[in-house]
Parts: sequence; structure tokens; C-alpha cells
Amino acid sequence: MSISTVSRALKNHPDISADTKKKVMELAAMMEYEPNTLAINLRSQKSNVFGLIVPVISNNFYPSFISSLEELSRKSGYALITLQSGDDPLIELENIKRCRLNRMAGVFVAISPHTKNIEPFLKLMEAEIPVIFFDKVPDYEACNKVCLADEDAARIAAEELITYNKRKYWPYSEMRVIQ
Repeated sequence: MSISTVSRALKNHPDISADTKKKVMELAAMMEYEPNTLAINLRSQKSNVFGLIVPVISNNFYPSFISSLEELSRKSGYALITLQSGDDPLIELENIKRCRLNRMAGVFVAISPHTKNIEPFLKLMEAEIPVIFFDKVPDYEACNKVCLADEDAARIAAEELITYNKRKYWPYSEMRVIQ
């Protein structure tokens, strides 16, 4: 078989017969063949890896966010790389550069509280690497953000507590989820 036939068979190309695909796949399994993802990324100029930049992983919110994001990424054929900035804008810049150099498929970012300049993030978007800000987001309007309505959530929570305190009675049997 030619190199191109084997390559197409490994990619499940429709022009290759089922019998040829089966033979190639059996031989690949026997030889424990694994495609070179670096070569694939070089050719396509993209990767199937998402970057996640957070100030610190130890924040109570991030472990569950990371776990959910990793699971969804994996189910969609992507991997997730988590990077910490340590609340240091210079380390954050290094992480942004690392994401750009590795041609991440996209980057999720909770910016450092000390981040003032979001130009490096905008440059990622110019390089066709989507950026989604979450949790700690910039004031800049023309970017992708996932935010909670903090003011609305605080108002609803306060109203619920006031209602319970007016009755001076809060049995556990009445506890409920506020939506």
C-alpha cells in the first residue's frame, strides 16, 4: 500500500474500502501506532487543546469549574491545560504567550485582579484563538464574557434572608434553592 492510502485509511477517508481500512487499523493497533500530534498541529496550525488561565487553582470556585470544563472538553475531543498566574500580570502574560505559541483551540481566562491591559488577550483573538473571560472579567465591552449577575444575585439573597428574619423562624425543613 502507498503512504497516502495508509494515511487516508487511518483518517477513515470515504475513498478507501472498508477492507483496506480494516487491514490498516489492525496493523496500526498491532504496532501500537499513534499519530504525531505535533506534526498534525504544525500542518493544521491548530491544536485540540484549550488553555485555562486562572489566578490560583486553590480558589473555592475553580476546582469544580476546571473539572466540568475538562470533562466537556474531553467528551468533545479536546484536552485542557490549566495555567496559574499567581495573581501576577507578568506570569499571566507568559501564560498568554504559551497559549499563542501552542496554537490553543481557545483560551478561558479569569484575569488577575492586577491586570490593567487586555491588549495581549485581544492579540490572541486576532490570531484566531478565541478567548472567553469568566469569573474575573475585564471592563472592556467588546469581548466574550461569562458573568453572573452579581448585583441581582445579592439582591435576591438579601431579600430571602430578610423574609426569613422577619418571621424569626427558619426551620431546616423550609430550606430551598434560590433561583
